[in-house]
Amino acid sequence: MLPRARCVIILVTLATLAAPAQESTQVCADGRTIKISSQWDQLTTIVPTSDAAAQPLRYSISTTESVRSAWIDVWDRPKRLSHQAVPIQREGKARCIGCEDAEQTPEELYISIFDPGVVLICIDYCSGPPARGDYVSQLLAGKKPWEDSDESVEPAYLLEDPVLNGPPIRVVEGTESTSVVLSGENLISSSRVYFMIGEDASPESKTSRNYLYSRTIDLRHVEVTMPSDLADKPGLFTAYAKDSWEGRPVVGARTGQKIIVVGKDSPVVDSVEPHVMTCCSSDASLVLRGRGFTPHSEVQFGDDTSLREEVTFVSPSELHVMIPADRLTDSSGQYARATPVMLSVTNDPLHFSYPAAVHVLPSAKFKRQPLNAVINAIAPYPVPMMDYHSSRFLILEIKGDNFRPNDVVAYGNGDRTRLKTQYVSSHHLRAWLPRELWRRHLLSFRLVVETPTGFCAAEAFEKWLE
Repeated sequence: MLPRARCVIILVTLATLAAPAQESTQVCADGRTIKISSQWDQLTTIVPTSDAAAQPLRYSISTTESVRSAWIDVWDRPKRLSHQAVPIQREGKARCIGCEDAEQTPEELYISIFDPGVVLICIDYCSGPPARGDYVSQLLAGKKPWEDSDESVEPAYLLEDPVLNGPPIRVVEGTESTSVVLSGENLISSSRVYFMIGEDASPESKTSRNYLYSRTIDLRHVEVTMPSDLADKPGLFTAYAKDSWEGRPVVGARTGQKIIVVGKDSPVVDSVEPHVMTCCSSDASLVLRGRGFTPHSEVQFGDDTSLREEVTFVSPSELHVMIPADRLTDSSGQYARATPVMLSVTNDPLHFSYPAAVHVLPSAKFKRQPLNAVINAIAPYPVPMMDYHSSRFLILEIKGDNFRPNDVVAYGNGDRTRLKTQYVSSHHLRAWLPRELWRRHLLSFRLVVETPTGFCAAEAFEKWLE
């Protein structure tokens, strides 16, 4: 990138100090040799900004005999940034006029679902008035390739490391070999899943890694087969994901997903009365019936182990629980929650019931909360970086859940750039990504010599811009 801003130009010269000069030599049809080289590696931070682009190019012609004219073009294909005549002499220097007009090759490509109908509510770290509309799902769809990367070792377009970050999964002691679906991010076909044993297990521990057979479903889900010997007694496992590319740097997993094997004598919830609640005028009283309850049983709300409801023990088969009214709304308190309340009876960390669902109906005051859109997959993935040979638009097929006809696909990780979006179904959107938003920019310097026999040109590229 050759930036426009004065202060940024100095930073870029720092980044290019180590780059070798790029040069090109061409032998013309009449035997004449012409050469051009870029000299950006010779710039230093002490060069005044006004002179930073003054003499970055050096050219030479083996003979000036019968040369009618010579000029240097600066290109960012397909756009010619400048065209400057140069003196007809054996060697010379030229200003890089137009070099600062080259655009920036993007570093990362984020694709988001943008809902213009949902108002963004600022709580923390907000400045200025709330923007109109809100992102409801975002996915990193591509990263700029490393320069000179060997595609036989590294992927052509680098991705973030995979992670598993879904809620705990419950498996009953004595369960035969079974398949479970784990949730996470950046999960691709080469992602592998392994587990560690224990509450404080982490990839940095000395425990050997045990890999599970896995099948990637989409970017957020992977199915693994849990063998029966892992469920022969109550216990806790933590599943992690890693990439299996050979030579990829080993990075410790940031998060994992717990798999809890609960005891056979764990409590069981057979019914909840009422099984439907209306939002949201007052606290709600529920009756849980089942077996295995104790005077010390607690009722856990969803996946949050820190939230416990007010419980009254009646018998080993009956509990009464009070649900606060604010649990029946969404986090903003403006809507009736769209997802059911999930309640689980817990006797201890390895003895708890399968969660029971209690649905929440909207009321005249509280409309139902709109479900957030979720991106699960993008095709093509990773989104290949385009160049000046590419079509003007790349069609993206986006699969997921809860898409609405008014949803818009957005580009960027901050500023919203709306893409042309087509609603196909609640699980499928189509978007058109303009070439210029995810394009590889490649600056080149071209010396052209005109003689009676025609034209001859030598062209040098700035490799560090790739």
